[in-house]
Amino acid sequence: MASSKPRPAYAPPADWLKPRAPALYRVLQLLRRAAADVWRHRAWSFPLVVVPAAATLFALASDEAVGRPILLLGAALAWLAAALCYVAIRVHQIANGVTNALDQLAKSRTQIVGRLDLVDQRLTHTASDAEPADPGSVLATIEVVRAAAQAGESELRMRLDRLATDLAELQAELAAIRRGGGGGHGSAADS
Repeated sequence: MASSKPRPAYAPPADWLKPRAPALYRVLQLLRRAAADVWRHRAWSFPLVVVPAAATLFALASDEAVGRPILLLGAALAWLAAALCYVAIRVHQIANGVTNALDQLAKSRTQIVGRLDLVDQRLTHTASDAEPADPGSVLATIEVVRAAAQAGESELRMRLDRLATDLAELQAELAAIRRGGGGGHGSAADS
């Protein structure tokens, strides 16, 4: 029996919040995922957090009351720029993932077509070299080839369906990110 990971401390409140305020739940989920992603990629995300944080601290520590709103506006713009950079990086990562999946699908398709061509060549070569064959064995061979082709086609269709579903989910998540409402798949307890 495999032991399951204990749920994080925020999971019960998230389970309570999800049916009551789905929009707030998605925003908090996005913030949690963004924080986890920033922590995972500290090397490139450190400047994205330090620069706006420094601008905010400078604006709050300023002694000049007249210039403080302008400094706070600059800090807010720095946070907005950091958030846009984060979104751009995530969209780029998602696009690379989809591209890699499509490349793998194209390779699989090429391999299956190659196998079918090889079977076709073997059948053609066998049919031309053989004496008049028993019609039953020829029909059996044709049925085997047809079954192999259908199995390859069904495998390709399943992979295409999975990729289409994944792409639709990614597009929905991207649209939710653009709206500022968060989004994504999975629960607040994942990651």
